[in-house]
Parts: sequence; C-alpha cells; structure tokens
Amino acid sequence: MINTHEGRYTPGDSYSIRRAALEYNLPYTTTLPAARATLDAIRALKRGKLEVKSLQEYHEMAGK
Repeated sequence: MINTHEGRYTPGDSYSIRRAALEYNLPYTTTLPAARATLDAIRALKRGKLEVKSLQEYHEMAGK
C-alpha cells in the first residue's frame, strides 16, 4: 500500500490507511521509492535471494 497525499493533508485519512495496512498485514509506504524498495524485497524473498545493501548502493542502482 502506498499512501501519498496531494492537496489538503488529512491526518485522519492517513491514520485509517495505516491501520488498515496493519490489520490486513499489507506492506505500507509513503513514497514511490520506498514502494519500489519494498517490491524489490518481496521479489527477492520469493526467489530466496535476499541481500543486505547500504542505502548508497540502492541509490546507485536506482540511477541506472
């Protein structure tokens, strides 16, 4: 689940969305780069090839 806001910020909506993500055990992010990293991690887990990298390494990979 990706929760980005546009226009008028409503904390109540954000709370409800976060709560639903927790209740349904869904990954939750607030930015598109974080969503991409989450997707990459889920794919790696499914392949059984999860690696640890520094943030700098991820930024370098994202620029390609």
